[in-house]
Amino acid sequence: MDARTSFPPPQFPLRLHDMLDNAEVEGYQHIVCWLPEGNGFHIHDPDAMLPILQKCGFNQSKWKSFLRQLQNY
Repeated sequence: MDARTSFPPPQFPLRLHDMLDNAEVEGYQHIVCWLPEGNGFHIHDPDAMLPILQKCGFNQSKWKSFLRQLQNY
């Protein structure tokens, strides 16, 4: 592979960041939100996360799949 070839950025962390940034505007900050310090996030209601994940463009249809991918970062 050519050293000048660039790879597109991974979509998972970008989507996660966008989802967290939009939580208050979209009205799901009671389910997931940034921590006050901004250096992490908290999932308040894991059972309610799947519809939000799907709405935000994540390909996961199962909670464990999301957690597995999250653990990579």
